[in-house]
Amino acid sequence: MQRSLRLAIPELGKENYEYVSISVDIAAKPEEVEVYSIQYEFDWIFTVASEEFLRDFVQQYGRAVITTPNMVHFVIEPNGSISQMYQGSPSPEQLVEEVRSATIG
Repeated sequence: MQRSLRLAIPELGKENYEYVSISVDIAAKPEEVEVYSIQYEFDWIFTVASEEFLRDFVQQYGRAVITTPNMVHFVIEPNGSISQMYQGSPSPEQLVEEVRSATIG
């Protein structure tokens, strides 16, 4: 997922979008996630989900959202509405299409 996003960002730009990756690994430490993002040159926000976030996330979307290797992502539109839940690791082209559809639609 992150590699696809890294390849999609140059086409989408950073002027009108924010990119955030949230680790749902309860054992992950913020400093480990930071090292990971630097090591792989992922130039956007990385964070570790809080227990409260995870509880609410699972309650709303089911346990599959935190089961490795299930990768899920959402597009949050400018008005705050959230897209459908996408699963899997999309191609860079798919990510560009998802983001642009949310921005236009």
